[in-house]
Amino acid sequence: MMFAFTADSLSLFSFLLVCLEVATSASPTQSTSLPSTTPGKSDERPYEERVSLARAALDVGVNGGSTDASGTLAVGDIYETTPLLFSQLAEFDIITHNTTYRDLLKVQIPRATAEIVSSSYFVRFFLTIQDPRADDLAICLLITVIRLYLWDFGRAHCISDDDIRSKRIATKSLSLRSTCDGKTLVGGVFTTPDPKDGELEAASTSAFLILSTLLAEVTSNATYIEAATQTLQFLRNFAYFPSSDGVDDQRMIFALDDSDHPCHSNLLPHWYPITGDLIEGLSILGSIQNDTPTESLLQQTVNSSTLQRQGQRPDGILDNEVKETHYPTGDPYLVRGLATAYRRKRIDSGMTDYIKGFLNVQYEALLSNARLPGNLYGGSWIGPPDRKFSFRNQTYGAMVLVQAISLANDISSGGNYTSSNLPRPPKSTHPNKIGAIIGGVVGGVSFVAILLGVVVLLIRRRRRRNREGQEPSMSLPSPSISESSENGNGIEDGIENDSTSPISQSALRVKSRSNSIQEPTATAEGDPSRDVPLNEDTQVRYQDMSTAEMSQILNTRLRIESFNAEMPPAYE
Repeated sequence: MMFAFTADSLSLFSFLLVCLEVATSASPTQSTSLPSTTPGKSDERPYEERVSLARAALDVGVNGGSTDASGTLAVGDIYETTPLLFSQLAEFDIITHNTTYRDLLKVQIPRATAEIVSSSYFVRFFLTIQDPRADDLAICLLITVIRLYLWDFGRAHCISDDDIRSKRIATKSLSLRSTCDGKTLVGGVFTTPDPKDGELEAASTSAFLILSTLLAEVTSNATYIEAATQTLQFLRNFAYFPSSDGVDDQRMIFALDDSDHPCHSNLLPHWYPITGDLIEGLSILGSIQNDTPTESLLQQTVNSSTLQRQGQRPDGILDNEVKETHYPTGDPYLVRGLATAYRRKRIDSGMTDYIKGFLNVQYEALLSNARLPGNLYGGSWIGPPDRKFSFRNQTYGAMVLVQAISLANDISSGGNYTSSNLPRPPKSTHPNKIGAIIGGVVGGVSFVAILLGVVVLLIRRRRRRNREGQEPSMSLPSPSISESSENGNGIEDGIENDSTSPISQSALRVKSRSNSIQEPTATAEGDPSRDVPLNEDTQVRYQDMSTAEMSQILNTRLRIESFNAEMPPAYE
């Protein structure tokens, strides 16, 4: 997989408290009549068609991006859309057992990471571990080093028990509150690195939850499990878990002891509900813990966001009440979270078919209501398709298409990807050696099973405040994009035909993009500047580090964590 978001803070609450407070979720029984989620065409779409549709949507993003003087590929937004697209490229290769985008990602991940972590913004970082086989340790080592660094970065902005006791955290200049409304702030993640900004936010905290659970799964290190369980407790303390209809209105928690502010804000509408993140994090934690309280909390969250969802449309299509320009009307992160739980077999047996149908409804809605000729996707899942092209909506659409590949009834026809070889959680008896940890757990089908999907939380909010909804976009006078569109690189004639996937035409372009440094090209109107100075810290500037250096850093880190590590061989 790959990296997808840097979190800022973590909740240090005992999971035992979560276990004690979890309300038993009423799982549907055999006699319960579940509402119909018949998606029509979706059940008939074979594996190969799903793969083709997902690949075509991904290629629109890859071929539409621009490359700067350093060779860094940007697709719309270097901080949000680009890493999110990279995550889906990686997951596509993982699910399909191919190496379609491997070369591109091996070049671009270090470059994008260096630019992102050297900026002054927090990024939303999560990893997803899939197929437990690896034959490319170089890229695996690289991503492992990156994720360990980013976890440390996020941990520095997460409130710990020690911070509460001392009423100080090293990254902030003001003293900390101990509680808000009588509840501890342990485990909350700060939204920004500003030393005077005391905002804790659900999105950054849930991102840190996912990152911690994935690192716990890879390393079996109790530190990450503790971090994950404490983060869960913070989210439960401040009512971020849904009772129904997801999490649309959220309170900002103010953790710094400033008498001019109450400890929390009023309810604020957010496009980005964290329910999908909660389901994904709980699914991973459940794979590790395999305990009843975690499973109960997971099923409660799944049921609340689907079966018991208030305001659900009669056709079952997700339609968020909070609308934001250039963002989907549906909830791609809920689709991703549910798909993760489905693939990991963490869904209650009585709900499995229902959740599969629920996901297929969203899949068919995207294809029927948001699709334009040329494999372009708008943001409205209920239609009609947008008349302006947005890389962000295109990428979120691709996320749904990629997640739906594993729902195909004839999935065994797609090579070796059958229900019998879906990813399994690692056992505690795995050898504690780098080869086993990296090759056996973190591995990818042929490059690495690490998803990189970065979403910047602070930027999203600041853009709402400062330039209300602006995002790289191009007007569409007709349902297709012509060569003369404002984006300089890449919505080309080759993808105008809706009935033809651009796979063959784009393959060479993808390869050449990953191996060459191109001059800066024009980007779509409104694209934010990407002229960000690089941090001189050698741990950050991954693009300047050899694989051997990456291996050395990883080896040192794992040795410290009491692994019986062996130094991997040098890689070219």
